[in-house]
Amino acid sequence: MSEKGHTVQVQLRTHKPRSSVRLIDNNELEFAFPAIGKDCILRMNFQRTLRVPDDEVNNLPPGLDRFELEHVEDYEGRIPQKWLEHGGLMLPMYQAEAMWISFRSPREYPFAVRIAAGKIYAVTGDEWKPGLVKGTRVDGGKEQNLQNDLPVPDQPWIDGFCVEKGVIRQFVAAPLGEGQTAEEQLTGKAEFGGIQIQVYPLKKEKKQAEERSFSSYQEDFVLCSRSTLRPSEMGLGAGGRIHQEIYKDRREVSDYDTTRSARAYVHLVNSADWSRITGLPMPRKPISAEDYIKAGLPWFDYYSEESAVSGSNRLAGLKPIEVTDGNW
Repeated sequence: MSEKGHTVQVQLRTHKPRSSVRLIDNNELEFAFPAIGKDCILRMNFQRTLRVPDDEVNNLPPGLDRFELEHVEDYEGRIPQKWLEHGGLMLPMYQAEAMWISFRSPREYPFAVRIAAGKIYAVTGDEWKPGLVKGTRVDGGKEQNLQNDLPVPDQPWIDGFCVEKGVIRQFVAAPLGEGQTAEEQLTGKAEFGGIQIQVYPLKKEKKQAEERSFSSYQEDFVLCSRSTLRPSEMGLGAGGRIHQEIYKDRREVSDYDTTRSARAYVHLVNSADWSRITGLPMPRKPISAEDYIKAGLPWFDYYSEESAVSGSNRLAGLKPIEVTDGNW
């Protein structure tokens, strides 16, 4: 069994690797670009959170704790072969459980981060294709965002699919193959599932040029502040609505070093399969928003001067996943 810190992907092996992705302590995924410099590091974790109701646009729910992460190659023979071919990591989720993704750059190094549910961009609803895209288009008389990345550290987290300006629909786990995931609703295929991640660092010379004039705020938002049997494959569908802006990337595509990107694949494992595959305890069941409110615990908001992108007509049409007693 490999220890935390084991490298899960290296794109090019040279005297100084162009990029690496590894799982470090405390269930955090680290993307590093040593050929650019020791400060060029992005860290990412996946937060368990409350499933918000769909009857209004809600404030940000808290992070309750981090999802457990494990290397897929440690469980050969207990998982689908295609998971091994994709490589990467896996995490357990209850059906209809919600998550948000936290980003932090310890030295405030800028990155362009692409997040996709299966092969559907969370920001635009378009299908995954190589490269960064910027700009807008007009669709049905309404301006549509084409930007397929999140500018980090300006964007400290993402909670879901960008359905309109300043509003997202929460990331919620759904079984693959039942037509509920965003991927299935928009492509008609239950092909990939999981979460795709690609990270592009800012070019070193651009970072140096910005160093004296650029500063940004970001923090981790946590509660104290915010077998041989085939496992059930999971993807991400849409949940309730949350006030959240997806910020415009004020940099050009040419500002990023697209020759040094790093990718990772995170497979979602149904909680019922987790203990059988890993031998680890099953995660506790999520609490409801109603229980959280009864306990008098806080909800959160976030303010930034950055301008936000418009929402996606494709994502606005996603049908939210219904919660039933059988979900968890």
